[in-house]
Amino acid sequence: MSERLFLDYNAGAPLLPEARAAALQTMQIYGNPNGLHEESRHASAVILRAREQVARLINAHPEEIFFFPSASLANYFLVTSFARVRASPFEHPSIIKSISESDSVRPTLVSHMLANNETGEIYNIEHFYSNYPSAKKHSDLSQAVGKIPIDIQKLNLDFATISSQKIGGGKGSAALYIRGGDSALKEVKPLKYRLYALGTPNVVAIASFGAAADKAYESAVRFNTKIQPLVAALHARIQSEIPNSVINTPVRSLPNTLNVSFPGAEGESIMLMLDARGVAVSTGSACTTTDGAPSHVLMAMYQDKSEAEAAELAHSSIRFSFSPDSPSDSVERVMAVLPGVIAQLRGFSTANPAANPTANPTASTNLNTNAPSTEAI
Repeated sequence: MSERLFLDYNAGAPLLPEARAAALQTMQIYGNPNGLHEESRHASAVILRAREQVARLINAHPEEIFFFPSASLANYFLVTSFARVRASPFEHPSIIKSISESDSVRPTLVSHMLANNETGEIYNIEHFYSNYPSAKKHSDLSQAVGKIPIDIQKLNLDFATISSQKIGGGKGSAALYIRGGDSALKEVKPLKYRLYALGTPNVVAIASFGAAADKAYESAVRFNTKIQPLVAALHARIQSEIPNSVINTPVRSLPNTLNVSFPGAEGESIMLMLDARGVAVSTGSACTTTDGAPSHVLMAMYQDKSEAEAAELAHSSIRFSFSPDSPSDSVERVMAVLPGVIAQLRGFSTANPAANPTANPTASTNLNTNAPSTEAI
């Protein structure tokens, strides 16, 4: 297979031509946007334009958009600005590892992502927030933006995080939505002071982000009309052609994401063998694939099982995340190699469910009925 198939879109989207063009054009603008002369005004105009583009994408006001070098840093700056934080167990590590004092009774900030980067699940965040009416509300929208329509007013959030690289913009830029803009920052002084530590804005990356935000409307439509049927077809074929597969993605999920466990085959080995055959997938979050620990998302999803059973499902999981331009033959290309890879790895593994029926107590989970859901959290 000469042409590679990229199915790791959730880790980082390919740079859009429009985003590349905006970055190249902005490279000619050398003024510091924090200055007052004409050259600086040219640079600050680029940032203002990008704020308008990102704000329009989520139905916010431009003055409510603040740029950061990454979504992880935006999450860290926000979470560490509050004394007592309550977050869901499915959050990105940049949130979970930033909490100094978790408070499930009297939190001042509550955080729950809208859509999960590993499983694609779209959560009922309104239910989660309703348990903490006096706390400020934050959601990491990085995986949702550009894949499903987002209206920040309907979500009624105080803070939200958006990543440039997840929608086809350049790396090195993200945004934190702050309802009320500068006036709201007066109430969260630690965050206000930390913003000064960001230094000179990365005007080139921000321009690229803005251009990608303009195109995100179109990608959301393609995800829904073109990609969701491909994901459904891949799900059906995996269940029919690969025994003992477990679908971890529930019904209410992003249109481009399918997370599957293959008990008896180690996830990293599956990923590497598919990579050698021209198919790029992921074992979960790109931010945590090197630490060797099982996915905290899947461990939380399967908390009703024994730790060993949950760990087996987590360690054998693979995430397929399609781009809005994934070719129509993507499913055929995956299924031309995936069954053989799983069979080969299960033949090597002492946890082979065919040889040891108790190794996979969940059997073949159906996406439409049995996949665990966390909406009630």
